This record gives sequence, C-alpha cells and structure tokens, in this order.
Amino acid sequence: MQAMKQQILDALDFRIAKLQELRDFTASEDFGEPPSNGSAPARKRGRKPQPTGNRKEQMHTWLKKHPGSARRHIVAGTGIPAGTVGSYLFSETKLFENRDGNWYAR
Repeated sequence: MQAMKQQILDALDFRIAKLQELRDFTASEDFGEPPSNGSAPARKRGRKPQPTGNRKEQMHTWLKKHPGSARRHIVAGTGIPAGTVGSYLFSETKLFENRDGNWYAR
C-alpha cells in the first residue's frame, strides 16, 4: 500500500513540475503588451520574430525563398502547424505546386 501511495505522489510531483514549467513559460511570453514598469520586454534566446501577414502568405513567401522543400521543412521553417501546412498545400493549388514530392510556390 505504501509503494502505491509513493507512486501516486511521484506522479503528482512530476505533473506539478510540468505545470510549473508551463506557468513560467507562459509568464515569460510577450503578448504584445508592454511590461507594467514601462521597459522593453525581454526576448527569449532562440525565438524567431513572428512574420507579418496571414499563414498562407507566410508559407508562400517562405517557399519562394526555399523552393523544392519537403512538407516537414516547411513546417520547421515557418513554425506553422503541420495540419495547417498540409491543408494549404493540398487546397491552395493556385499558390502551391508539388513536383516529385517537393513543394514550390507558384
């Protein structure tokens, strides 16, 4: 009985730690609002600035610069979710073209 109780407590501690990480990450995000003290918000290292325009335009612009890219490279390069990328690639045939398994902007 004691071993089971310890397993439950360990699982709870793990979840609490993950929630704390999520809380800290969310608190550090810049949501476009200036900090209350009026100073510039701190940028996290390694974060890419978000491009302007809608996702379809972002994908099209990215593919113009990186023609012949695989879907996974488009996802990694643009930061757009895989489902959204896939949806646009297959539905927006006037903007995107597949040749030999690689994608191109028209």
